[in-house]
Amino acid sequence: MTILTHIVYALAYAIAGLSVGAVLPYLRPEGDALTGWLAGALIVLAGALVHETVTRLERERIARDRLRRLEERVEALAGEAARTPPAAAEGDRYDAVMQEVKLLQSLVARLTERRAPRPPAAAAERRPPDSGEAALPPQAPPAPPAAPRWRLQ
Repeated sequence: MTILTHIVYALAYAIAGLSVGAVLPYLRPEGDALTGWLAGALIVLAGALVHETVTRLERERIARDRLRRLEERVEALAGEAARTPPAAAEGDRYDAVMQEVKLLQSLVARLTERRAPRPPAAAAERRPPDSGEAALPPQAPPAPPAAPRWRLQ
């Protein structure tokens, strides 16, 4: 139901309940006015209950129709899957593609090895040691002086 339909139904049972609540004391003067208003409230509540019931039944019908359509679609897809032959060749295709990818990766690695410029050797490594003197191993640069520790007191 649309919002407008809900509003029309709500107005209909609200007006009916208010009408009964206002008119009943005049139709039955021996009765109490409160009884008329209680009867009107009862009509409003009964209308709201019927409205809720109708709305739920409509939602259930819509859900049932949707579920039926989904089941039909699942059955159609299952039938289509049963008619389609199994794709055993797809695994073979995958293996072939993976072999090609590995081959391409190895070729790219070879190309980058051939074209990568080699860094020039250090000057100490190019010269042989003089007159039998052993070459000194390179020394690491001295560590920077430690920063002073400050104490807050």
